[in-house]
Amino acid sequence: MLGGIIAEKTRIRTDLWIAVGGLALGLMVVLLTKHVESGEQDGKARPAMLLRNRSFLLLAGFYTLTMVTLFAGYVLAPNFLQEVQGFSLATIGVLFSIFSAGAVVFNLVAGRIDLRWSFAGLLVVPWLALLGLWQTSAVGGSGVAFFMLGGISTMWAVVNAGIARMVREQNQGQAFGIMESLTFVASAIAAWMAGHLYDLTPAHDLPLIAGLVGIPVMLVIWFFMRMTPSPALARSTTVEGL
Repeated sequence: MLGGIIAEKTRIRTDLWIAVGGLALGLMVVLLTKHVESGEQDGKARPAMLLRNRSFLLLAGFYTLTMVTLFAGYVLAPNFLQEVQGFSLATIGVLFSIFSAGAVVFNLVAGRIDLRWSFAGLLVVPWLALLGLWQTSAVGGSGVAFFMLGGISTMWAVVNAGIARMVREQNQGQAFGIMESLTFVASAIAAWMAGHLYDLTPAHDLPLIAGLVGIPVMLVIWFFMRMTPSPALARSTTVEGL
């Protein structure tokens, strides 16, 4: 919200300079912290174990496609609101504050629901949000949609929780690193797709439509994965196939 107000009153470059100062201060704090020795882990990390873990590979691939689908509809939402809906930068800033509030709420809710069902719910909620952004031009409706889009941030935490169940403890650091990398690759692919789709129509709504079409596809895939007797979606924390 503060960034939107500053950009509206001055210019976006002011936000960037403030960010530079804040990040420099954060870096100084990090450099002043003391190193703490971590405890010993049972067994050594073996990267080859991840490559032989079919459950991990299947889930990582599925999660990557899911993030491409979610980001494709979301990444150019600010451009859509400004250029098509005519929202001011200050209003868009407020909407992203609402987005963050939604992320907090969905994080709390997801922590109390079974991992498999919270994942499905976090696909349905952004789908409804994208539908709302596409069909409404009211600030209030967009606020509700952005609150629901906060579920995308929660999806990141749910993905890591799912990955943690598929690998042994000594390989979790490597698995998280691989999944983080794949998530950013998904973000890059989604941004490229959204950019190409955005200018194809005067309404600039094809990225939203791509998300609306892609999310149900991922839900169907998730349903068939649930019906398949695969350790990738088993509730047990026991890792099989290693």
